[in-house]
Amino acid sequence: MEKRRSRRFARRMTVRFGDDQLDRSGLTCDISSTGAFIVSSHLPPLDARLHFQVALDARRFIFLEGVVRRHRVVPPSLRQLERGGFGVRFLTPAELISEIVPQLAAGNRFEIAFEDKARFVQAYEQQIRHGGIFLITEKRLPRDATVLLEVKLAYERISWTFSSHVVQVMEVGTRGLAVVFDDRREVESALRPHLA
Repeated sequence: MEKRRSRRFARRMTVRFGDDQLDRSGLTCDISSTGAFIVSSHLPPLDARLHFQVALDARRFIFLEGVVRRHRVVPPSLRQLERGGFGVRFLTPAELISEIVPQLAAGNRFEIAFEDKARFVQAYEQQIRHGGIFLITEKRLPRDATVLLEVKLAYERISWTFSSHVVQVMEVGTRGLAVVFDDRREVESALRPHLA
């Protein structure tokens, strides 16, 4: 069984969230360095980008930005046993800074587009499920360089951007970069439902 790259910790903290204003509230159920599960009766749309204010105590708060990645819908009859809410991936400083200075990310941003499901399933089984992918490119980046990789399922008109880093540079034969996803679990939870 695969271990999570980012360890989760059970923490109950008050959270206020929203896109323009912090007008919704919830509680963290668990939290990691890359995301959290928010218990809330309000479920923002998948892929919505939100601002979060997490209360550390009565006087201290931290502010984060993130993207909604999954929902947990619990029927009313089971709400005494389990709480509904949503999972969120926190945006990294590199992702946020690249919006301020796009030139910083231009050379480290790649797109892989799948025109049909068969090609996506093949790539997933051969590479992605093992935690990374090979990018055919003439661009040369140093080992450990951060790469933003957009995976696009053109036939479903949906895409995700995942943070990854270079583990190998191929200079002979098919030139390119071998990259490993920074949060393998996030990639799997986003892509696996589209295999069926």
